[in-house]
Amino acid sequence: MKIELARSSGFCMGVRRAVELALEAVHTRPGPIYSYGPLIHNPQAMKLLSDKGLIALDSGIEGLAGIRGGTVIIRAHGIPPGEWRALEAKGLDLIDATCPRVIRVQAIIRRHAGRGYTTVIWGNPTHPEVIGLLGQAEDNGFVIQGPDDVAGLPEAERVILVAQTTQNHQAFDDVIAAVRRRWPEVEVFDTICGATQRRQDEVRRLARAVEAMVVVGGHSSGNTKRLAAAAEAEGVKTVHVETEAELDPDWLAGAETVGVTAGASTPNWMIRRVTREIERLARKGDTSFQSLAHRVLRFLLLSNLYAAFGAGMLCLSGALLQGIKPQPVFFGVAFFYIHAMHILNNFLDKEASTFSEPDRASFLDTYKTGLLGSGVVSALVSLALSLTIGWKALALLTLMSVGGLLYSVPLAPKSWPRFARLRRLKDIPSSKTIMLSGGWALCLSLVPALSAEGLTGWPTLLVGLAIFLLVFIRSGLGDIMEIQGDRIVGRETIPIIIGEQKTQRLLNVAAGLLVVVLVGGWLSGLLTSLALLLLACAAYTAFYLFLFRRRLMMGGTFFEALVDAVFILAGLLSWFWAGVRGG
Repeated sequence: MKIELARSSGFCMGVRRAVELALEAVHTRPGPIYSYGPLIHNPQAMKLLSDKGLIALDSGIEGLAGIRGGTVIIRAHGIPPGEWRALEAKGLDLIDATCPRVIRVQAIIRRHAGRGYTTVIWGNPTHPEVIGLLGQAEDNGFVIQGPDDVAGLPEAERVILVAQTTQNHQAFDDVIAAVRRRWPEVEVFDTICGATQRRQDEVRRLARAVEAMVVVGGHSSGNTKRLAAAAEAEGVKTVHVETEAELDPDWLAGAETVGVTAGASTPNWMIRRVTREIERLARKGDTSFQSLAHRVLRFLLLSNLYAAFGAGMLCLSGALLQGIKPQPVFFGVAFFYIHAMHILNNFLDKEASTFSEPDRASFLDTYKTGLLGSGVVSALVSLALSLTIGWKALALLTLMSVGGLLYSVPLAPKSWPRFARLRRLKDIPSSKTIMLSGGWALCLSLVPALSAEGLTGWPTLLVGLAIFLLVFIRSGLGDIMEIQGDRIVGRETIPIIIGEQKTQRLLNVAAGLLVVVLVGGWLSGLLTSLALLLLACAAYTAFYLFLFRRRLMMGGTFFEALVDAVFILAGLLSWFWAGVRGG
């Protein structure tokens, strides 16, 4: 079965902003932290925020009874001015998480209401966004649900027409025509969110290319319902689910291609869970070679054996770049050390993966004993192998192992408020990517160098920098894909600090810097001519960054394997280079 994921599925800009503001508040402000009504229309996301300390109040003035202080977050849909004034009157700290596009509609209504216009709003009269918009009209606004409601509106001299931001343009044309028949001079404002329209257009195109459609999102979410309706209108079999538990294996039976899209309030981790469940159901009972290969690859990735193998291959490349004859022990030390550190830190840092990588979190739970055992054994084996190189290599790996294990361990007690946000090394902003890349670079460049006395120097530094850049790009890309999970646990990764777009530009710069290091190292005579052949790794890195930037590949088993394959490629190119030179 082939799964096609809509490129624009998941959180829209307004929802993402509201969730980010809420998470920042629960992580940085003293409680209590409230949301005025459900922050977004997704039960799973709201449950998560509730677990983090966000208390959802009933919307309406009566919901404020008993509230004496704290911070209140205004939901993405916005609220009427009267309710805003009531919140201010109670002396509450307010955080306005209203979607900027909703704010624009509110401003249009407020400006024209002050000039005596009657406002007609096309939308769902019980939807919180529409209730908030109606409050801006100063008792001179009306809500219609379709063209047939226009005739029932009272007389008015000057009229404006706006739409709920999550409606669709096709139906809006009929509403505009009906209102213009009644009021030819009506001023029409196209307030439908462009992202909403793009999602609906995309789901129609996708529905024509697949045999079944799965729409993920809250059952009370209006925009998700409209996505499902758009897919059904194309004649394709469609199901709307909130979670993976609602997927019916019989419903998917016989479908060779399945499209997946999601509403604007659906978190990425829920989309991943649904797509992973579709994959699991599709593979159930499938004994074909393709299905078997996928399972093997998935196991290698989730167990970190694939990344560890890549580390071993890259270590051999690091030796050859420095002019050091590669030895099997180099591969062994790198393989077992990287495997151990990744496995053990996955368990120490499991909270974020529950949301960012639900498949990995489930794998860790299923094979917990075996994985923990393999992590401990790998750590001991790497130390034993390093001893065969020398005491310096053993000391290096021992110090790095202790540092790696301390990464997620609290170093300051909770009673020290000064260090409340920086109790662990992993709480340091950007530490995840920098420490991971640095760990790879130190191990893979120094282990070969320490085997040849006197060779640690500029060549080792350049090789370490090249490895750092390769791993930094790989890890930074993972941070972008895992940004929602990291926000949930309060981790400040590079994309969270500077934004996703700037992070992608930073990764492109790192790829360019990798070229400079390799070419400069060869021209200066500090690196062997293998550096020129390894420019293919820089080109390969730029290729997968391009795929991600264009949203041609956004994750999944194959993409993860594609990214980590750059390390294996480096090893294969090094073997080829050594073979040509007769080494």
